[in-house]
Amino acid sequence: MNLLRRCVFFTALIIMITTLHSPSVQAHSYVTSSTPEDGETIEQPIEIIDLTFDAGIEPSSTITIQDADGTDYEISELNIEETEITVELSDILFTGDYTLEWEALGVDGHITEGTIQFQVDAEEPEVDEEETREVSTTEDDGWADDAQHVMQETTDDLEEVDASSSEEIQNNNGTIIGLVIGGIVIALIGSIVALLVSRNRG
Repeated sequence: MNLLRRCVFFTALIIMITTLHSPSVQAHSYVTSSTPEDGETIEQPIEIIDLTFDAGIEPSSTITIQDADGTDYEISELNIEETEITVELSDILFTGDYTLEWEALGVDGHITEGTIQFQVDAEEPEVDEEETREVSTTEDDGWADDAQHVMQETTDDLEEVDASSSEEIQNNNGTIIGLVIGGIVIALIGSIVALLVSRNRG
């Protein structure tokens, strides 16, 4: 009897230990590595951030990024595949302090969250105002040349239309005059014929 109780006790103990250490219980998802790492200083602008978790995560997991002033940075695309999250930013991160907050829904249904703080030491390139003005002037000149070219083509087309119209009017006038003269000639011939016929009868 004691042997039976011991067997039952050890069986129950093994089941309990197995249950406590099963993946479904211990599968809470936490970040194991990231680029950039927490506390890291990056010396180049950042466009993409990668996070790796120790367990699978669901597509409903979320990421937000803020700078030291609390300004949110828009994420253009969030790719989630198994234990990996790739964050593509709409705006490049230049010099400043940033905080990434993540909230992951694990495959076990549990939600975990955390933050990654990092710095960027890469100044935003300055725009040369003189070069910008030169580019703008060049573009304006280009537009002016194009407009002048279009106007010249339009003028040439109008001149061709006017010439064609004038020639057509002249042709039409010549046709009308010819018809009038022909009518007169026919009328004269008819009169002469009638006159000769009347004389012959007389």
